[in-house]
Amino acid sequence: MIINHGICQLFFYSYKSNSYFSGGEPTEVLHGEQNVIRSELQLFCNSKKKIDTCMNYTRPPLAITIDPIRGAFVDAKKRGIKLRYLTEITKDNISFCKQLVSLVDELRHLDGIKGNFMVSESEYLAPTILFENNSDEKGSTFYFTLPFIKEKKVE
Repeated sequence: MIINHGICQLFFYSYKSNSYFSGGEPTEVLHGEQNVIRSELQLFCNSKKKIDTCMNYTRPPLAITIDPIRGAFVDAKKRGIKLRYLTEITKDNISFCKQLVSLVDELRHLDGIKGNFMVSESEYLAPTILFENNSDEKGSTFYFTLPFIKEKKVE
């Protein structure tokens, strides 16, 4: 699935209307695998300059095998968005990391990453999708717009 600007606009409307968004508050906590994916797609669609991604070792396979996410990487790269991806490269995910290299501008290794987050020039996203031991929890994500983070900064 390649995302074009028109789909991004339509997707953004759908995402906001189906989320736990309340009263214009720029912070959201979303639950469910589809909402996690939608929030990642929203960040890709809204980005104008760059996306920095820090993900644990389980995420490179998801970036490659979940078609909308892979398509979002392809579309962002075509739009000139600088994509940087930091992950723990292991023997189990190296084949996916080799594919990811063609989708991002920089791919780097760091041992022991425990969390996941993505940040663009205007948004921060901390997605989780759990695929361990047939967990009933399908995932959740925390979504912030950066102006909100700047406003809450202790001075």
